[in-house]
Amino acid sequence: MTRLLKSGRLAEQFRASASTPIPGDIHLLVQEAIERTMHQEATRLAVSGDSEGLASLGRSIAVDEGHLLEAVVIALARRNPNMAVLSGIKLPILDSALAIIEANKTAQVGALTLDPEGRAKRSYYPDLVLANRSSQQAVVIDVKRSITSYLGGSKLTELQGRMQAAGLALPDILWRDHSRLAVRHVSIAIIDGSKTDNDTSDGIWPLQMLDHLTGVPGAGIMAQSAMSAYRRGISNVWMEAIRSISEGGTSEACKPVDTATPCEAPTLQDKRLRLQRNVVIEKPRVRTVTVGLFRPDAPPVH
Repeated sequence: MTRLLKSGRLAEQFRASASTPIPGDIHLLVQEAIERTMHQEATRLAVSGDSEGLASLGRSIAVDEGHLLEAVVIALARRNPNMAVLSGIKLPILDSALAIIEANKTAQVGALTLDPEGRAKRSYYPDLVLANRSSQQAVVIDVKRSITSYLGGSKLTELQGRMQAAGLALPDILWRDHSRLAVRHVSIAIIDGSKTDNDTSDGIWPLQMLDHLTGVPGAGIMAQSAMSAYRRGISNVWMEAIRSISEGGTSEACKPVDTATPCEAPTLQDKRLRLQRNVVIEKPRVRTVTVGLFRPDAPPVH
């Protein structure tokens, strides 16, 4: 359980246990995500019934849950001492690479040389890249809260094609820019935080299969526990805000500048303006190679 304090800080209420084994660093990520999502003023504005406040809070929950999932996967992967965990890498999508991927439906490309310095009209930024130094394997990973919006069309196939094409340039970039990190086999994997079955034949991975993807025992259950804790925390803050309103609590402390002037309750427009001022915009943080979907029966990465 998590509650909203008068100061706007979130009090830590839920704890890691045998049923929810959340390590300290993961637990901190969850707490920070809840606090970022359920900003005190935004929550109270939504609970008061303001339509814009409700819509804004709904968008924040979706965005922050996705960011939390990515951060949790990265933190768990870093527990593997043999794995280089890289984020923020820019991979060029060369037209020649796309043509090769489209022509080779099995996506097993060998004896191929691509120049990462070649002219590329597009780029791909993977959420993270896992590179094993001893096995010379790398996995290009895209983390999604849900891939529902990608279903029913060609969006998912196009995304996987871009990932594979970008993966063809990865070995040279790792060798050139990351301390001569050698990679001869590149795979791709999309993590779907909403997936419940263990079938990864389509390249879509559920959280419970993170153990194999990261080479970290227990990574799957820890990730699932972290996301469950986030949702419980959001629900608890929401319910407490409702109770506060129903018990006659004000949505915001009255702070008159002149003590001789009567204190007037802020209007919804005042709240929206203050909320906009409080929003913090964070700045977004050639050799033979084979590329294909990462599968459970692939050689171990740890």
